[in-house]
Amino acid sequence: MTPKSILLVQHDKQGREALAITLRRSNYQISSASQGMQALTLLEERSMHFHCLIVIDHLEDMPGQELIGLVRSRFQEIKTIMVSSQADEEEEQFVKANGCDVYMPDYSDKNILLKAIEGLL
Repeated sequence: MTPKSILLVQHDKQGREALAITLRRSNYQISSASQGMQALTLLEERSMHFHCLIVIDHLEDMPGQELIGLVRSRFQEIKTIMVSSQADEEEEQFVKANGCDVYMPDYSDKNILLKAIEGLL
């Protein structure tokens, strides 16, 4: 069976690399981006390649919620997870209304994130 492919978008390089290692250990293929526009470019080039998009918090070039909305409007088949550094009910309602599949207020427990990914894919 071919591993599922995830596009991980996080502005913090160390956090992005640490999470990518965890996801690779769980047999996911990981591509990453540090900015929203970079992620959109990767999706446009290889959208059929990705099964899931994980957006960690806000990015330097756009809010994470905006990226989720853009991805949902252009690439409906890609599952989306938004992870925020703070639990925010308004943000959760906004991203879910814009097609986000899973909203998480934290991912410090990697097992919770892994279970959410497994549930989507």
